[in-house]
Amino acid sequence: MSKAKHLSMASNVIQDENSITDVTIRLEYQALEAHRLTRTFKNAKVKCPISIYLGETLNLSAESALLPFSINVESRPELFSFKVKGNMLVEGSPLIVEYWSSSKNGPPKIWRYAYRDVCKVVSELARCLELTLPKEFDQK
Repeated sequence: MSKAKHLSMASNVIQDENSITDVTIRLEYQALEAHRLTRTFKNAKVKCPISIYLGETLNLSAESALLPFSINVESRPELFSFKVKGNMLVEGSPLIVEYWSSSKNGPPKIWRYAYRDVCKVVSELARCLELTLPKEFDQK
């Protein structure tokens, strides 16, 4: 069994709208799947709907929380698909951890960092498989 890879999402400072918070966010990838069909569709306009699942926040301590996630990308027409699963670890002061991981006022603020980083991983997997993702999928 291989060890999970830890990728750092941020150094210790993250800008969110009008505030700067001292927080560390790490993504641990547990599974990466890429599927590519052998058939192609010439001149097909490919779309890539993305579904995101964020699990319930697990408070490890007052200063850290763990959020499991799963993101699926499936092309339309069905040419390829990607599945990425893992955990996000949020560390900081108790108020900061609550701010980033709480779902009391909508989706946790942390979800966009998972989305951004997973899009980078999927883009790299697509390059390895010689696939072209739609332009709107690219993360700058």
